Amino acid sequence: MEREQIDPWMWQEPYGFSHAWRVRGADEIVFVSGQASVDADGQVQHPDDVAAQTRLTYENLQTVLARSGASLQDVVKQTVYLVGTEHLGEFGQVAAEFLQGHRPAQTVVGCEALALPGMRVEVEVIAVR
Repeated sequence: MEREQIDPWMWQEPYGFSHAWRVRGADEIVFVSGQASVDADGQVQHPDDVAAQTRLTYENLQTVLARSGASLQDVVKQTVYLVGTEHLGEFGQVAAEFLQGHRPAQTVVGCEALALPGMRVEVEVIAVR
């Protein structure tokens, strides 16, 4: 499999994402539904704490990806839903800890609310292997 990061501009570097990824010869594509800061019973954890919610969201993403035979380093696209875009920097700092320099293509959607009360962060990804 060949993966090529495509960044015609560099303004996005401080934000930790790429403009696009071209993938050739992928054996598997994993589509992960939006993950959030919920426990094994689907209960929201860390209500209204964006940093803590981001951390648990990425831990949940790691779990789902691992069960699919993939990892965060295989993610080529992520969509972030964030209540209150003023928390984007806080989200980005925690996400960077998990992505370890990897920069998937990314879209951030600011919204008024998510599916469950207290939920502030949701991340959906596509991974290739």
